[in-house]
Amino acid sequence: MPLPILPILPRRTPSLRRWALRSVLLISVACQPESASVPTPSSSPAFARPAGGGPTALISVTSTSPAVAPQDTIIDVLINGSGFAMGAAATWALLGDTTLVHVLSTSYVNSKQLKARVQVPAGAPVGKYDVLVYIDGKKGVGAELFEVLLGDPKTMWTIPLDDRALGLRSDRLYSDGSASVYDDGVCGVLSRLYSTTSASNSGDATLQTDNPRTKSVRCVAYPRKFTVVYDNGIIDTRPAFMNLRGIENTVYSIPIDSTRLHGLTVTLSGTGPGCSALRWNSIVQGAPVAGDRLLVTRTTINTWTVQSQPSPNNRAYCVDNGNSYPLNVRFTIVKRTLP
Repeated sequence: MPLPILPILPRRTPSLRRWALRSVLLISVACQPESASVPTPSSSPAFARPAGGGPTALISVTSTSPAVAPQDTIIDVLINGSGFAMGAAATWALLGDTTLVHVLSTSYVNSKQLKARVQVPAGAPVGKYDVLVYIDGKKGVGAELFEVLLGDPKTMWTIPLDDRALGLRSDRLYSDGSASVYDDGVCGVLSRLYSTTSASNSGDATLQTDNPRTKSVRCVAYPRKFTVVYDNGIIDTRPAFMNLRGIENTVYSIPIDSTRLHGLTVTLSGTGPGCSALRWNSIVQGAPVAGDRLLVTRTTINTWTVQSQPSPNNRAYCVDNGNSYPLNVRFTIVKRTLP
């Protein structure tokens, strides 16, 4: 509506002049549309403040350690950057998809570092992932900072049921008719071949019989066990971790139908009457010992047979007491998931 015409007052009446100016201001505000509002420090974005007070820090994500992991892995990763705060959450993304790699937890270390526990599923696509950090609705992105590698192939170990001449015997469970089978993911068994596709590239074939990650709720045999039978009559039955070294990698690999000598380590869990660790090897921690390596033959591209040398070269070195014992070994390793 039009403003009223006010009389021009003489300069000698300042009180009347102030009254006129206030009247103009009040009439002007009253004539604004009802939807308009006057910005205040609490409602204007220009006056927004972070919850903790002070200016809002920029979030940067610069690196991760480690920066690689194979499929089917749970790993702790340090995220480096700046502007981190309590309550930060991390996410892994490939081409914008954040569902492929799972961040189980994110913990605050300091303003420049977070720690994330990351699960890389067996089916996670191979590639370089972005690492994203969210804090109070703000986001920092580190492009292609973490690489998922092809997972280590799973393996199956079989030990013959006809074990009268063997010093290392199975629990005789999960039989295929002629052998006891220790298969990856079944009843506490974790079995891998750290081959050319993995980050380690060690060529190690490993077997663990009491791994909680692979325990089946229907498995009454957990943990799976091995029995070591000594020539002095001692019988020791316990869960075990086994490591057969260097059977397939980029530096050294056994050709098909060829045989090589390799070392084997068997570590028994808990306590028992025998040795806690046995090594079929002539060198332990750089020093010569009275042990003998095993014969490893590659029969197919995916199969290796392992057995002791003929007596008297069939001795295993006991780490506990420094003695060696004649202990015959015979088993087969099958790589059942191709790279």
